Amino acid sequence: LRELTGKEFEIEENQEEINMLESMKRLFEVEKKKGFEEGRMAGITEGEEKGRTEGKVEGFNEGDERRLILSIRSLTETLKLTTEEAMDALQVPQDKRAYYLEKLVN
Repeated sequence: LRELTGKEFEIEENQEEINMLESMKRLFEVEKKKGFEEGRMAGITEGEEKGRTEGKVEGFNEGDERRLILSIRSLTETLKLTTEEAMDALQVPQDKRAYYLEKLVN
């Protein structure tokens, strides 16, 4: 019958093509999901690393700020300098002095 009509063969061939296409679609979806998950995990890792770096920088800056405030207090107490004189000695920029004055009061 296949040889006479060719229909059975075409149906089989089409079915094989359909099965192959379905398999390729499934494989594509699996790979797509896998790629998405790998990308998501890489993004999470990158975000965590960036967060740690930013946290370290922030902690370092806060430590610098605390040390500067302690240094200003130390100079005013031990050498009897005014706050302005202490900030001059420590070379605190003019645009930052109001900020440190506020921190010293609080």
